[in-house]
Amino acid sequence: MTASPSQIVVTPRKKPIQGRSKATVEAVLAAAAHILEDRGLAGFNTNAVAVRAGVSIGSLYQYFPSKDAILVALMEQSLVLFSQTLAEAIDGAPGDTLGEDLKFMLQMGLVSHLRRPNLVRLLEDEFQRLEGHINKASSHVAVRAAMIRLLQRYGNQILVDNLEIASQDIGVIAKSLMSAAGERGDTDWDRVIDRIVRAMLGYLDAKA
Repeated sequence: MTASPSQIVVTPRKKPIQGRSKATVEAVLAAAAHILEDRGLAGFNTNAVAVRAGVSIGSLYQYFPSKDAILVALMEQSLVLFSQTLAEAIDGAPGDTLGEDLKFMLQMGLVSHLRRPNLVRLLEDEFQRLEGHINKASSHVAVRAAMIRLLQRYGNQILVDNLEIASQDIGVIAKSLMSAAGERGDTDWDRVIDRIVRAMLGYLDAKA
């Protein structure tokens, strides 16, 4: 039986402030990620994580009151790392053309996404169930700000009035088309990325 959103407990009793407590949290998350990759969700529980992390179950429960809390923390960690990679890719794009810069961004995002594919897949499977408990604000802000800076660089080549909205819509286009490709088993990522870039340029009414 699946727990309802109100039954999912993710709020910790303590927040890691000191170095030792932060190290405990990092050890727990690293252990959880390895267990998910090695054993899948069937072998994932708080006792197994505590043993793998080398911490007592009591210490684990101080920061993670349930295995769902660990999953949420892993999802937030994954979002932050992905958004950092994406924002750095946007700011570090070659700057030749808007199309090439968008392609570079998507390629770097894909590399980050596929770095630990089994873990990403497992977290994605649980994302919808736990989405209401995940803090996505900080990760979205970094990517959106970088995307706005990219659009500003090509401001004379695009026809959009509101860069804030455009940056959000660009993200939706990328996520939707990437998800659709994944669902139908399309692994020709070069072609997928080319299609996404064309969709983005069409939305922006810009030339490659």
